[in-house]
Amino acid sequence: METLSWRWIFYINVPIGIFALLVIGTAFPKPLRTAEWIMDVWGTVLLITGLSALVLFASVAGPILAWNSPELWLILAIGLGSFAGFFIFEKHHPQPLLPLSFFNFRTFTLSVILSFFVGLAMLGSISFLPIYLQDVRHFSPTMSGLELLYLLVGMLSMSIMAGRRISHKQRYREFPIIGALLITVSLGWLSRLGEQTPMWHIDAALVLLGLGLGMTMQVLVLSAQLAIPHKNLGVATSTVTLFRSMGGTLGVAAFGAVFSGLMAGVASSAEHAAMIVQTLRTDFLIAASFSLAAFVGAWFLEDMQILLKKRQNS
Repeated sequence: METLSWRWIFYINVPIGIFALLVIGTAFPKPLRTAEWIMDVWGTVLLITGLSALVLFASVAGPILAWNSPELWLILAIGLGSFAGFFIFEKHHPQPLLPLSFFNFRTFTLSVILSFFVGLAMLGSISFLPIYLQDVRHFSPTMSGLELLYLLVGMLSMSIMAGRRISHKQRYREFPIIGALLITVSLGWLSRLGEQTPMWHIDAALVLLGLGLGMTMQVLVLSAQLAIPHKNLGVATSTVTLFRSMGGTLGVAAFGAVFSGLMAGVASSAEHAAMIVQTLRTDFLIAASFSLAAFVGAWFLEDMQILLKKRQNS
């Protein structure tokens, strides 16, 4: 953003995507022939429509469309109606996009819900931290981006450690419990943000947040995979990833709408900085409440040995 246009945010991912495609094409084994696949066209269309409508509703509610605007509630009605149609079609399709019977498994359902909460807490709050760093602390866009590397350090190191520990102990349940608690503590810490907060406080909170995310994000994918029949691993993985992304997208849209609404009437630079701090404090506090809910829900997950035993007996 300092030397190139904003479009390079997208261009820079093109060679990375091509490289990933080449790795997948050469390293992954070719799939075996299975029964003929019947594409769930209506389920796909209804799910995309519902998700798009919800994101649009969260983005425009308040700052762009007034709460009493008929257009706003029409968008919400389209979203909810699309989801209702999606659930109806999924019950009758021979190869549904998302088999609803999977939600009869407690750990699968919890994994999906917790992933939604974690995605909302992470992206819904951290996405606006660079605004604080640039507009309040006067960091350059490059330096504000580099500050988020503290989050990556914690996430990367703990993801590796958690994976090795789970492989060795054949247990995973304590990781999302502790991880959700660390996320809650770090977001609560960030909710005390001020205009002159020492940077080491922010950096330490980001490392702590990364450690918590490293203990939850991929582990919840594993718990969902273990909770359903082995042949449906792909569905479990994509469902958890979808709900985590959906939580993050809705979180960014909703928090962004709140942020824009609160900042609309601010004129002076001093008021601008103070309002950014106040808004971010609220965002972090709300995000912490969702991660606290994830912490409570994580206690009800079944551990690996129980799930493997159930799979063997089924």
